[in-house]
Amino acid sequence: MKNTKQLQLRLPLDVKSWIEGQAEANAASQNSEIVRSIRERMQRESIEAIRAEANAIQAHADALEAEGMGE
Repeated sequence: MKNTKQLQLRLPLDVKSWIEGQAEANAASQNSEIVRSIRERMQRESIEAIRAEANAIQAHADALEAEGMGE
């Protein structure tokens, strides 16, 4: 059983040209370049979410410390 699903995709010409260039430069298929780009975006968003959560936790810890409760 495959762990993939086909998707018909319409791309602006400039995006299609960029994908073609990336695929050629990396000796890869256009499909793999699209998947790589999407996975990089997924990773960036995951990192941003983790950073936002860490910042919220730090802000809460700072507020507790300022109130004298962090001791």
